[in-house]
Amino acid sequence: MSNNKKYRRYRLHQKIKGIYRYMSSKKIIYVPANDDLTNKYLRELYENHNYSI
Repeated sequence: MSNNKKYRRYRLHQKIKGIYRYMSSKKIIYVPANDDLTNKYLRELYENHNYSI
């Protein structure tokens, strides 16, 4: 993984830190059941970095 990609993933973690609970080592993001999943940072982690929601 390139340094730019690692840095981007780290920045995305910082953006979702206060909103969602996540485990970066297992690539899991815990989202409340009533959330509509429109957060663009959440979508980018899911689509580009293979995170499970």
